[in-house]
Amino acid sequence: MNAYGAQSLRALFAAEVDVATVAALPVVYAAMSQSAGASDAPPPFRIIANLLRSSQLNNVVARGDRSILAPRDLNGRSIALTRGTASEYFWAMFVLANGIDRASVRVVDAAPPDLLAALHDGKVDAIVAWEPLVSDLRENARFPVVVLTSPEAYITAWISVVRADRLAALSGRLERYLSALLAAEQWIATDPDAAVAVHSARIGVPPARLAGIYREVNFAMSLDEGLIHNLELQSLWASEQGRAGGLPDYRAMVASRLLARVKPGSVGLLR
Repeated sequence: MNAYGAQSLRALFAAEVDVATVAALPVVYAAMSQSAGASDAPPPFRIIANLLRSSQLNNVVARGDRSILAPRDLNGRSIALTRGTASEYFWAMFVLANGIDRASVRVVDAAPPDLLAALHDGKVDAIVAWEPLVSDLRENARFPVVVLTSPEAYITAWISVVRADRLAALSGRLERYLSALLAAEQWIATDPDAAVAVHSARIGVPPARLAGIYREVNFAMSLDEGLIHNLELQSLWASEQGRAGGLPDYRAMVASRLLARVKPGSVGLLR
């Protein structure tokens, strides 16, 4: 298990794993590298499912002892995030949604394990974090914590990706993988307390905290136009930031037959 999805995607491209689950932006960056014909572009890949949606998983967490109580208080401050992950795009949308002067904010690139230390040590005024880091800070920080939310800024997707050259050979295994995820999805819907208990024991997050996170997530596998639109929007943003590659054809990167067999009615894509 990796600390964040971009690591898992790199492991997939290196043929170290068969499936990677990852947020949208690393997928966008990989697709744009392919479109640009970059020498270090990853191998072709296919999206086989989006596992969830949530507008609450990513937030800005600030030190309350530095007079940060609202998003605009971040003007002229410093914030740490992990570039190449969903937090980079979330921050860009958070800035737009809340009228923050982006140029006035010093952005520090930090790996996920270093985000908490940067905030605790006072090296930055705020961080972009996702659950369960946000809840951990609420409960354990040695200073006042202010969580700045902006649900309209960003919708999290959690995407299952496989290498295109392995799709046919892995079809049986991938169908069992999606079937297991569907069973988990149905279990969460019918007995969320039991699902939280098992998940809590697995990752060491207290059940009460995990239950709050579960309430903010729509666990429902799908492949639909909402996902395509999300990927295209992030590609347009990346192009504006100077990333080469144009707008990839994400529909051509979707392999929907497995999910359609496992979960009929979950695929809604224009062709």
